[in-house]
Amino acid sequence: MMYEAFVTREGRWWMVQVPSIDAVTQARHVAEVPLMARELVAVHEGLKLEDVEVTITYGDISGVPGDRVTTLLFDREVSDRINRNVAERTSRLARDLVSAEVPLREVAELIGVSHQRVHQLVTTAVPTTEGVSSELPEEPEAEVVDLVAALRKSVEDARGRREADLVAGGSASAERVPGKGLAGRA
Repeated sequence: MMYEAFVTREGRWWMVQVPSIDAVTQARHVAEVPLMARELVAVHEGLKLEDVEVTITYGDISGVPGDRVTTLLFDREVSDRINRNVAERTSRLARDLVSAEVPLREVAELIGVSHQRVHQLVTTAVPTTEGVSSELPEEPEAEVVDLVAALRKSVEDARGRREADLVAGGSASAERVPGKGLAGRA
């Protein structure tokens, strides 16, 4: 059964409250919070520890809104799922392209990795997300879309500044090399 724990910080202690069983415990370190919450539920409800699942929600922490922590942890979980999904798709695409007799260096350019990485991808086991939910909604939430757009813009801005710096240097010129960014020439 799933329980929800509400966590706040009081002095040097983390207070762990499980409202559904009207019980509270404490932890000295934040790393202990999930285990303390599960143990509290197990003892109070007479369950085996391995049968207890707890979702942690943070309240304000020394004046910092706890929802920032909760949101960040959720965002990190979504990001991890996206990264696992991209890694699996990258590996499968590299294998498919190499199987279709596309040279390693060409595959590398297409998928944006080094030819050495392509070699690793096609000679090792395909990563899988079996047993791990990597499903993403058909229509990504606006926040995820906005985050990806902001990251892309940030990368483009950084590349633009780097190009401007290289060109402004005078003694060096730069040209864009597909998949590699700028290549400088003296």
